[in-house]
Amino acid sequence: MLNYSYYNSDLNSGQVLVLLHGFLEDSSMWDSILEVFPKHKVLLIDLPGHGNSTAYDQQAYSMEFMAKKVQEVLEYETISNPILMGHSMGGYVGLELIKNVALEKLILLNSNFWADSDERRSNRNRVLEIVKQNKSVFLLEAIRNLFHLKSEQLDLVINDLIQKAARMESDEIIKTTKGLRDRNQNQSIVIEKADNMIVIQAENDPIIPVKEMEQEVNKLHKKPEYHEIENSGHMSIWENPKATIRILSKILND
Repeated sequence: MLNYSYYNSDLNSGQVLVLLHGFLEDSSMWDSILEVFPKHKVLLIDLPGHGNSTAYDQQAYSMEFMAKKVQEVLEYETISNPILMGHSMGGYVGLELIKNVALEKLILLNSNFWADSDERRSNRNRVLEIVKQNKSVFLLEAIRNLFHLKSEQLDLVINDLIQKAARMESDEIIKTTKGLRDRNQNQSIVIEKADNMIVIQAENDPIIPVKEMEQEVNKLHKKPEYHEIENSGHMSIWENPKATIRILSKILND
């Protein structure tokens, strides 16, 4: 079973909030904003091959496989109808989970709901080769490229993220990259679950350009709730924590 822990574990009432991290991250990514959720019992999960979760004998960690492992945790803990927030890859996992599990809300933070383009898939294939040759070079470049802003404080965050990601075996990075490359188109589930879905996009996200997000949302005949974080790249909880916390507080604590 996946590694997981609770914040506010003594709460016996209120909604359970499940937090799923992104690629090369682990559940500790949420540490700096956990105090924003005083009314929620928070379940923090390390996805397969990340953090303290075990590796699995799979050729690739598909988003469906990851969602199945998250579902196992929810069933073991007898959690029903939680709120789930996923950062980047965590959002992709959430989109697969909501197909089989009732969620009160699904919050996509710096995430999206469409499949990789041919160009993006080609880039993923290049990543597979780079990781095989030199994992450290890949991590240095990949994690720095997630950030739009630059500062000494963010340099510390980036170095910490790189050090944590360096603990991952190359095979686990490769399996996850394959899963990201081959993930589903999920526009239909966003339309179906639009009333329960929230998209939080960053103004300067280098991974998910805001114009692309706006175009994709506008194609939907039924749209999810949409928020935009100003002056931030892909890592909003570090780049613009005040704006991120303001939006999350409005969504979860009103």
